[in-house]
Amino acid sequence: MKQFFAPYIDWEDYQNGMYTMRNDDDELLIRKSMKLLKDENLFLSVAKKVIKEWNVTTKCHLTNNEINKKAWLGQASCSYHFKVPELLTRVAWGKLTKFEQDKANSVAEKVINSYLLNIETSNPKLHL
Repeated sequence: MKQFFAPYIDWEDYQNGMYTMRNDDDELLIRKSMKLLKDENLFLSVAKKVIKEWNVTTKCHLTNNEINKKAWLGQASCSYHFKVPELLTRVAWGKLTKFEQDKANSVAEKVINSYLLNIETSNPKLHL
């Protein structure tokens, strides 16, 4: 699949503050990220909203084969739902058990595969 490009200022995750540092209670934001990533149903619901509502950034990130798509979707979901910067979501990820990480990765993988299949079937010209 051909990678989609757009200026970062057009990315919805950037506009939402995903790449900024916060002065709020970092521990609270880390706990919120952990809560979302541990809850399969909540994570699935939020990840689907990210895919639907953040079209530009989703297309940029999920057509980029050089990044960890599952990590991006988890970080974007925490940013979308709780306004957590990606750095704090990475800290939260490190506090999850291996089992919790595997469950979250499974949810992310399902959403990503569904998205990629949908754009491939709706626009076959995206293939190289």
